[in-house]
Amino acid sequence: MCTLNDLQGIGEQLTEPFKAPITEEIVRQLEYEFHSANHTIMSEVAVGLQTVTGHLIKTIDEFENDINVLKIKSIAQFLLFLFKNKDNYITAFNEIGIQNAQPSHLSCLADISISVTFNCLKLFVKWLDEERYNFCSLPFPLKVHMTPQDEASILNIHQSWKGNIVDLMECLHQLMEVLKHSESDITKKVKEFADVSA
Repeated sequence: MCTLNDLQGIGEQLTEPFKAPITEEIVRQLEYEFHSANHTIMSEVAVGLQTVTGHLIKTIDEFENDINVLKIKSIAQFLLFLFKNKDNYITAFNEIGIQNAQPSHLSCLADISISVTFNCLKLFVKWLDEERYNFCSLPFPLKVHMTPQDEASILNIHQSWKGNIVDLMECLHQLMEVLKHSESDITKKVKEFADVSA
């Protein structure tokens, strides 16, 4: 699997149309779909997207940069072009090593434009580097994005903190307990709602 340092070399082999910036909408969609993904799934997706990018580089060379003649728009279409013996994109994803992802994960990846594949790869490599998978058991409501005010408050903690490191660790421990109870409570309420709705 590639690292953040490897990405520059990979990117240099791609033409500009295939390094299109990833939109905020796509980032949010990926965050929502993969927020509960564990290390195995995240790693498989990163390796899979790296494989797709490698095939994309070869295909660009083969068609002398005019890959548009293939009229390929999405990752799913590109995979089915590569693996013509596969009858659907799920088996094609399995072929590139993405085997433990949920159907919703695969559906999300399948619809992504081939032009942002490289930047999606960068995103997953970054998430792995940040060890985001450590929080896979937390429900999505506990992973909403911070406001600028939240960020400012967090950055100012060290200036306003009057205690010692032992006190700080105790506060962090208490915060983790709150998060655990919140997760348990949310999970229980969701289950109760599902039982009532059934």
